Formats: sequence, structure tokens, C-alpha cells
Amino acid sequence: MPSDPPEVEDWDEVDHWTRRIGRWLAVGIPAWLLLLAAFNQDLTGIPWVVGLSIASVLATVVVVIADRRAVAQGPRRGIGPFGRALIAWAVVFFVLALIMGSGGRSGAAVLLIPFVVATMVAGGVELARRALGRS
Repeated sequence: MPSDPPEVEDWDEVDHWTRRIGRWLAVGIPAWLLLLAAFNQDLTGIPWVVGLSIASVLATVVVVIADRRAVAQGPRRGIGPFGRALIAWAVVFFVLALIMGSGGRSGAAVLLIPFVVATMVAGGVELARRALGRS
């Protein structure tokens, strides 16, 4: 016997979990990549396995905090200032890191210079948006 088609409530639940998992990925992956860069063995001297573990645990904590905050605030549309700054930061960081690392160079400068420049650009983007009155 074929089963009945799913009820509307089932699709609402699917939409709910799709948004929630998308939020986990949108927060977790950039946070994890940022933490991996922060706990780089060349920069900190921490063995890479320990740095990977610390970054993974901290990224999970960030995801849980962001999820609880989003659930407490209720449904929300659009991306907030932190999200815009994070996207700008990630794009600038990875482009600069790829450019600097492509020359065969390695070391702290390959990560630190893109990190500092990306932080300044992301902060500048958000400050410019606020100065123009677009929050």
C-alpha cells in the first residue's frame, strides 16, 4: 500500500530544519576556518592535531551559542552586521592567503598579513555601512 503524501506540517518541519542546518553551516564553517588559522602549528607551536581539536571544539561552541541565540530571537530575515563582516573578512582573507601562499612562501606572514588586512577591511565595510545609515 502506498503511503499518504506528507502533510503540510511535515514540510514546515523540513523547512525549519533546513534553515537551522544552513545556519549551523553558515556560522560553523567560517568560525572553524578562522580558528584553524589561529591555532596554526607554525604560529603557536601547538601540534596540528591539538590545534585541529581545539578549533573543532570551539567552533562547535560558537555554533551552539549562535543557534540558541537565533532560536530565542525567533524568525529573522536577512543577514546581520556580524554576518556581513564575517563574509567580507573570509573573502579578503582567503584571497590574500592564496595570493601570498602561491609564491612558494610560507610562515607566519602568509597568515598574519591577510588576517590583519581582512580584519581591517571587514571593519571598514561595516563602519562605512553605518556611516551611510544602512544598518
